[in-house]
Order: sequence, then C-alpha cells, then structure tokens
Amino acid sequence: MKKVFLTFATLTLVATMSLAQTKWKMDGAHAWVNFSVMHQGLSFVNGSFSKFDATIEANSKDLKGAKLTASIDPASVNSGVERRDKHLRSQDFFDVKKYPKATFVSKKFKKAGKNKYKIVGDFTLKGVTKEITMDAKVLGNFETKKGSKMGIQATTTINRYDYGISYAKGKNAPNGKEALAGDIKITINMEFVAKK
Repeated sequence: MKKVFLTFATLTLVATMSLAQTKWKMDGAHAWVNFSVMHQGLSFVNGSFSKFDATIEANSKDLKGAKLTASIDPASVNSGVERRDKHLRSQDFFDVKKYPKATFVSKKFKKAGKNKYKIVGDFTLKGVTKEITMDAKVLGNFETKKGSKMGIQATTTINRYDYGISYAKGKNAPNGKEALAGDIKITINMEFVAKK
C-alpha cells in the first residue's frame, strides 16, 4: 500500500510540474493600446494610452484556458490635441481623479481557430464593470536565450454609455449623425516575454 501511495504521489508531482504555469509579462517598449470613435459621422478620432500593464498566465503553449490581467491609466490618454485630452480626463469622460485605473480580468480564454482566441472577461471603467469579449490573435512567437517571446493583437468594441460616459448623448451634428458616437473600438498590440 505504501508503494502504491508513493507511486501515486510521484505521478501527481510530475503531472503538476508538467502543468506549471508560464507567466508572460508585457514588454512595454513594444506595446500599444489604441482607441477610435466616430465624430459627427465624418471621421474617426483616434487616441492611445501610454501607461498600462498586462500579464498572461498559461498552462500550455496554445494559451487555451490562460488568464489575462491588464490595467490602464486613463490619465495617460493621448489623442494628439492637449485641449481634448484635458477634457477626456475630466468628469465628462474618464474622471481620472476619482477613477485612476481601468482594468480587465479574463474569465475565459477560448480557442477560436488557428492562433485565434476569444477572450471573455470583466472590464471595469469609471467604476462600472461589464463583461466583454476580445477577438485575439497570436501574431508569432519564438525562443531566445533569455526566454520566450510572443506577439498578440486583440480588438473589441465597447459602448461608452454602458460605463456612464454620456457626454453629448442625444446630440446630433447638422447631418443628423451623432455628434460623438457611443461605440469605441479598442485595438491592443503587445509583445510578451516569458523569462527562463
């Protein structure tokens, strides 16, 4: 009985070691978080955030069942126009003094094709949490002497009204289009590193 127990314990340990989690840390020098919103039905206003972080924990190389955790500092918004950025930091939009962080925590990391995934999780912005789905694709990966590298692109669309950002809601431009659309497209491009 003792030998059986020892054999079972050894197998369990080996299995646990084989499923040891790999932690992927974002490479901040090669990462972008961009957004786009329609203005007056005429053009898109584009912007980005310069301060953010993300990690992925995975038990397998194909990322199935992995966990993504990310945060953004809304005060780091940059749309190319300082006056507009100041407005975006105000209570009309991000209210950064009261809500200094936006976060995402995944609940599901599902395979959706070759190198493609559906990442479902909770996105919190301005104190409101909603479940969103990101369409993600692994753009490439390879090994280096220092560890593994991987590139991921993910996109999603959120509605700002869901998060209490209702500035100009119901107001239209002379062409009848929304002065500022509710839908915000978010595009994330990131390189991750798993150190040996």
